[in-house]
Amino acid sequence: DSDLDLSEPIAQLRDRACREMRADAAARERMRFQVNVELRYAGQEYSLPVPLPGAAADRALRDSFHRLYDRRYGHSNPEAPIELVAIRLTCVLEWERTEENGALGGDGGEEPGRERVIFDGRAVEVPVVPRRLVGPELTGPAIVTETSATTVVPPGWRASAAPAGHLVLEREGS
Repeated sequence: DSDLDLSEPIAQLRDRACREMRADAAARERMRFQVNVELRYAGQEYSLPVPLPGAAADRALRDSFHRLYDRRYGHSNPEAPIELVAIRLTCVLEWERTEENGALGGDGGEEPGRERVIFDGRAVEVPVVPRRLVGPELTGPAIVTETSATTVVPPGWRASAAPAGHLVLEREGS
């Protein structure tokens, strides 16, 4: 029934997320955080995630829980006690688009190569193509490499670069 200050555990979670993101060379000013709390009526097994805009489990949070519960289950019980099950913090890193990681991304290699891979239980030698060399269309099987990802284009599929820069994979004949 009383308000609960969650600022300390939220700060601990935020500090831990920042340390882990910095280990990946992420800058703090590009990190965005969202906190949800898992709430349930006392004695129930399942909980609902409820966004926590501030750091207090207060009347507004309880009202949000009742509304979400009613939306999910078709009823709520505003008189029943509520249990806090977990605090969840999500950290999202907003990357800046640059020439190197933007529309075409880094290439993950200088020249095309070849690699043996297994499709449907059969070993096949396929081209390994740097992302910057993917032209208007690449027919699978192939592997596309870039700094932050590797994309497998299976047999019977084709990859093309969309105007926004991402790869689009489509099954041939569709």
